[in-house]
Amino acid sequence: MKVERMKLDTTHPTRELLQEAYRLALEVWNDAPWERMDERQVLAVRFADGREGFLSVMGEMGTHRAIALYSSFADYVRVRSIDDSDVYDVEDAFFSTHQLQLAFEGAANMNKGEMADIRASGIKFKRGMNPSFVSYVPGFAPDRMGAGELTRFLDFIRAFMAFCEQHGSDAIATNDAPMKLVTTWREDASGIWTKGDDDFSPLLPVAVSLDESLIEKVAALPVSENTMCMEVGAFAVPVGRTPEGRGKMSRCVMIVEGATQFTMGVNIFETPDDRETDWTPVVEFALKTMIQFEKRPTHLAAFGTSLRGILQGLTKTRFKGTEFMPYNPCDAAHEAFAFVSDRMF
Repeated sequence: MKVERMKLDTTHPTRELLQEAYRLALEVWNDAPWERMDERQVLAVRFADGREGFLSVMGEMGTHRAIALYSSFADYVRVRSIDDSDVYDVEDAFFSTHQLQLAFEGAANMNKGEMADIRASGIKFKRGMNPSFVSYVPGFAPDRMGAGELTRFLDFIRAFMAFCEQHGSDAIATNDAPMKLVTTWREDASGIWTKGDDDFSPLLPVAVSLDESLIEKVAALPVSENTMCMEVGAFAVPVGRTPEGRGKMSRCVMIVEGATQFTMGVNIFETPDDRETDWTPVVEFALKTMIQFEKRPTHLAAFGTSLRGILQGLTKTRFKGTEFMPYNPCDAAHEAFAFVSDRMF
């Protein structure tokens, strides 16, 4: 199978490709798959050449009607895992997950140039429900799809429409734990789809590659009766731009001492272009902060499921005397974090 990792695509679609995209978008709107499918259903599509993608329909509650395409099972699971998480998980999941999405939006929410392209196509859409083809690439602000992304996306949307016509949306299993998905592939040139094996791409672990010397130094620090609270957020406002104008995203980290409410450190990391799950800079900043203050807390607290897994692993295996705890409210951290966000962004 071929797991296609999405890269930044700044090529502008041709008029013919846009015309095709808007015709297909009108078919999707008229078909209204969100009226019969919920967000727990996903169609795993595998073409005869091995290309694979995961399609999910949004909008069952009447808001944000859309179809999303994920490159891998891991990307889909990352976004699905935010249902019971806090706002930091939600933001980080969307800004660090490869995703292509057709969403129907009001004019105010469209990307630059999209309304002009829709008007030029001559295709009419319901007022306030304009098709927006959006690309989410880790490290970058969401923007309209490039020509290559749009071509790939349309292939999968056509596959989705063909599958539903042949089998009906009821054939797409509901996603509960454990995940159960329908895999299909194009059996021949006639476009007939049949069920295949569920041998999906493996889940990508949250990446972290820590400097062993830092871990050893922190492990050797004296333990101080205190709680170190970490605030981590993915900022939606770009911190820079590529030469083509695509916004670069950032992740802000703030560390506050629980007992004194003293801000121990603040740092902003530009999100890596190619390692969307890499939490190494965030965790190493926390370790370096402990080394700087020459003490290790009895309790380490942070929001976010991804960060929680890494820190729990360290406290259980390497940092004797330090426990990880689900994040408890720290007013100083929240206020300081909001202050930094407002002043900088």
